[in-house]
Amino acid sequence: ALGRAGRSSAEVVCDTAAARLGGEEPLSSRRILVVGSGAYSRVICAELALRHVTCVGVWSPSGRRSASIDKYGFTHVTPDTLDAWTSKVDLVICCSGGGEPVLGPDAFTSRSTPVVVMDLSLQPDVDPGVGDLAAVELIGLNSLAEGLDRVGTEAMAEARAVVAEGVERFSSSRRSRQADPVIIRMRGMVREAVAEEVAEMRQRLTPEQAD
Repeated sequence: ALGRAGRSSAEVVCDTAAARLGGEEPLSSRRILVVGSGAYSRVICAELALRHVTCVGVWSPSGRRSASIDKYGFTHVTPDTLDAWTSKVDLVICCSGGGEPVLGPDAFTSRSTPVVVMDLSLQPDVDPGVGDLAAVELIGLNSLAEGLDRVGTEAMAEARAVVAEGVERFSSSRRSRQADPVIIRMRGMVREAVAEEVAEMRQRLTPEQAD
């Protein structure tokens, strides 16, 4: 269910992007740059492919080549071609989550046409200054929160239940293992008692009786 929620959140992102871009052109005719090569980037790329978007570039700030490039026939954007993409795209979807901004105002200062930039990372991929540019509409997670929460609430509740059950099983196992040293000592005491009893019998009984 959590996987399906991730898929649904990608639908929300693309629906929001299409609405913000406006105009009569469908999303499939837009030029789109996806930033990142991780799990969420792959979900976004899958949704774009499902919507028949063909002009998609994928850039990974880490330099890793995304599997989506070959799977969907998208373009591998390199540092040398990044400026050419940011100057012409209609939409940028950032989801690399590297922990620090990877796109600043300089990436969009040469633009004369509007561009929508969606930053989906918990730790922003886009410098806040990008939102001050006249040609850029910057959309962060807060703007998408309502739609994303709607599709993910039930799945997250199920996921938390699975995690809680696993934690309880682990804790129960740890608690039972705490008794191991006591059980080992008890077994040792029993073995010693048996050995003493056998030795005493061999002293007062015949070998036949003792056996």
